[in-house]
Amino acid sequence: MMEAMDSRQPSLLEASAPPRAARVRPSRLLPRSPRGAVEIVRHANGPLEVKVSGLVDSAERRIRQWQGVAAMLFIVMVVGAALAVVVVALRWDYERGRAVAVLRADLDIARARERCWEALALYTPRAVDDVITPARRDGWIARCLTAELGRVNAKK
Repeated sequence: MMEAMDSRQPSLLEASAPPRAARVRPSRLLPRSPRGAVEIVRHANGPLEVKVSGLVDSAERRIRQWQGVAAMLFIVMVVGAALAVVVVALRWDYERGRAVAVLRADLDIARARERCWEALALYTPRAVDDVITPARRDGWIARCLTAELGRVNAKK
């Protein structure tokens, strides 16, 4: 039975795979020249010439990279500082608005109280029962103040 198998084509499972080229992944998008390449040229009956290439280019490239990093850092700092100023200004304006509203309410209450005391001082009773005694005075001022504040708040 083995001999019969030998007469047929070799099985795909038994065949060896075709040789593949080794896969190399580039570490960078652009190929890099070797750092600090030094080329020594010997002239016939003359001096040696040493050519240094790549050192200046890589130094300039590093300087430009750091300049870019510094520029981005500066831009981020300026934008961050501007954002902080805007946030602080908005918060200050909100707090100032609340404080002004409280002061206006206090001023309205003080003016209403002043009108009530002025009305009490100008009040002339017609009969003995109309006289406002000190015991009734606080209640009278409270009723007057409620009426005045109701009138002031109705205007708003």
